[in-house]
Amino acid sequence: MHSPLTTWPPLACGVALSLTTSDARADEGGVGYCNQQLTGDSGACAVLGDIKSSTYAIGRQVGCFFPVGGAKGYVNLRGYGEFATDHRPEGWNVWLIGGLPFGARRVALSAQRLLRALG
Repeated sequence: MHSPLTTWPPLACGVALSLTTSDARADEGGVGYCNQQLTGDSGACAVLGDIKSSTYAIGRQVGCFFPVGGAKGYVNLRGYGEFATDHRPEGWNVWLIGGLPFGARRVALSAQRLLRALG
């Protein structure tokens, strides 16, 4: 949803890092990110001026694969603790991320046909 009172999104630069150990069904490990807003907030509600926010975060993640038809789906739970923030709230955030393979069987069959044609 776009607000007529602010101009979004401000330009930001970020880096995310994930270090995991995994087996055939699950993975777990550490996660982190840093984010630096490169352009200031603007618009009618930006009454405090050209403010740029930044934050760092570190946390843990767990994920698991599950069967979906003849392919694998994936679900991942991540928790981050933010610190060294500037011009934004500091705290915790949790993400639940899922993935389902749409057309995975069709892509695998097409790749097999392509390899046979090239071979």
